[in-house]
Amino acid sequence: MGCTTPNYDYTIKKNDTKPFIKYTIESCDDIDLTEENLIITASMWADSNLKNKITTTDNYFELKNNYNLEAIKEEDYILIKKFNSSEYMLVESIDETKINIQRAQLDSNAQNWSKNNEIKIIKFYEVEAEVDIEYNTSLNVNGEEETSASSQNLVYKWRDEDTSSPGVFFLEFKVSKIDGDQVLWTKKLPSHKEGISIKITNDSLEA
Repeated sequence: MGCTTPNYDYTIKKNDTKPFIKYTIESCDDIDLTEENLIITASMWADSNLKNKITTTDNYFELKNNYNLEAIKEEDYILIKKFNSSEYMLVESIDETKINIQRAQLDSNAQNWSKNNEIKIIKFYEVEAEVDIEYNTSLNVNGEEETSASSQNLVYKWRDEDTSSPGVFFLEFKVSKIDGDQVLWTKKLPSHKEGISIKITNDSLEA
């Protein structure tokens, strides 16, 4: 049996800003992007696991098998959660495999976390994304032209800093319908999997 190569939705070189990330709305998503008063954002993170348990007073951690270590940069936020508990940490510095952190960030509380606990390395959170709608024009039964949306897409255009770290990432879009200050509904896409998988390679364009 041959080796299995992981399949990613997108592969991009470090420091590149193309291709843009594009998600095409499907009928099962039950969203119409032609509606007014929609807020469209995108978030991206990398997954890993704790090498060892950490207590409420620890100010560093390491990653199991150093997986996605290259994805972490100073001032990244780390999210650890389990059931109804969560804690945000801020990366202060990286000393080889040791990630030095400030605990209890973003109004969260320092907690004890177990060996192998999953962590999320937050690269960006709810950054503005765009809508791209393609239209078709056809004739109706009266011979009059009618225009309808043939394809509705969510698009994220990379900022320079977004692709500065190699690793395996996931990107998720969020669509919210608002009425004044009230949020009527929110949907995250894709809804059928963790996110759009992205491999940022170490083949930097700046090399």
